[in-house]
Amino acid sequence: MNPDPAAHELIRDVNEAYDVLGDAVKKQAYDYSLYNPYAAVSTPQEPVHRDPAYRRRGAYRPATSQGPSQLDIMKRYLHVAAKIAWIGCALCFILLIDFALPHQVTGDTIRTFESRGRGRSEANYLVTHAGQYLKINASDWNLFEVEQPIEIVRSRVFSILIEIQIPEIETTVTNLSTIYANFIFVPGLLALFSVLGVVVKGSVEFKFNLGIITFFVLIFTMILLFK
Repeated sequence: MNPDPAAHELIRDVNEAYDVLGDAVKKQAYDYSLYNPYAAVSTPQEPVHRDPAYRRRGAYRPATSQGPSQLDIMKRYLHVAAKIAWIGCALCFILLIDFALPHQVTGDTIRTFESRGRGRSEANYLVTHAGQYLKINASDWNLFEVEQPIEIVRSRVFSILIEIQIPEIETTVTNLSTIYANFIFVPGLLALFSVLGVVVKGSVEFKFNLGIITFFVLIFTMILLFK
């Protein structure tokens, strides 16, 4: 861009100087020629390898190709999150039917009491004459007596314990560790997340993360259902 006719020659000299000063071998030869102007200076050449197929490895260059990004992975498995949401909806529908159907009410009599585990894992059980083990809370322990008649209420399909009725004192115990008693909120959360995963049209990140949450709640629901 410089209109001066001498600019071309100047740029050529600058490039030549940059080329010499940027190479340690050429710079050494140039310095030697300054102090020994009459000596013949030869630039050392790279030795020839005996194998003609040998090619010296160049300088290290970082890999330009990268693996799939996090967003690409989410897009790839987004259909799995959608399937999990549909499975959650189906399970919640089945649980709703099971809970809405008329409950099974069976009469039995308490044979004895048992405590299992130690510390925080200790659990109290009512053992009936029919061989049923009913886990109850320690705060309800004093409501029961040996040879006391009780009525056990269970769901129709999965036979999940819902409540224990004591006809003698007209008391119903609902403080039970089942999916239809103390853990009733778990299928509620599963229904909420599953419906959101099916209905809501959000971003890829939102639907993928929602699918992960639904998956863990679904696993917890299955554990409570079959324990």
